[in-house]
Amino acid sequence: MTPDIAICLTILAGAVLAFAWDRIPADVIALGVMLAVIATGLLPPDKAFAGFSSDTVMMILGLLVMSAALIQTGVVEVTGRYIFDLAGRNPAIFLPVIMVSVAVVSAFMSNTAATAFFVPLVIGYASKIGVSPSKFLLPLAFASILTSSVTLISTSTNLVVSDLLTRYQQPPMGMFELAPVGIPIAIAGILYVWAIGTRLIPQREDQKAEGKIGERKYQADVVVTENG
Repeated sequence: MTPDIAICLTILAGAVLAFAWDRIPADVIALGVMLAVIATGLLPPDKAFAGFSSDTVMMILGLLVMSAALIQTGVVEVTGRYIFDLAGRNPAIFLPVIMVSVAVVSAFMSNTAATAFFVPLVIGYASKIGVSPSKFLLPLAFASILTSSVTLISTSTNLVVSDLLTRYQQPPMGMFELAPVGIPIAIAGILYVWAIGTRLIPQREDQKAEGKIGERKYQADVVVTENG
């Protein structure tokens, strides 16, 4: 093993431990790894910072910005209200509705962001009907993952592969090039999870969602002036 390989493996192991520790933000760890490979001479600065000029990186950043905008502008709340009105207190209706909803959204934005988009809705609904959130969270995650091969932008992996194709003088992937394969996989997977997979998820009575999600106690001090 050469010294460069040993240094690289050490940096990689340190990054994995830092991610597992979950005390440092992931973006800080990633930047730390980049600075470490520069400081140790594994990569010259121009190569280390080359990723910031990549179209793929900018596309992924744009998807994350769009996801945050959907959450901050209240789209999550409006969507949740509509789904709750449609499903009522019937989990048999809510589950397929939420799975199809996240599948459609995941096809046109990052599936990770789409899952995070629907998680508060699912937890709130589980609290509303008094069941364990795991009955809905696992199907939600699978439905989001199954549509990652429907469009080019449904997952960052597709964008990275498309960028690599152009580097090797190959045509880039089309927006819906994966759809003929991805859509049947998504439909079959969602039907399986809905019909069979949910029956394998145990009902954990000790893990029910809190009845008052989002409610916190506050203490406020009010100063009344002499002429107030």
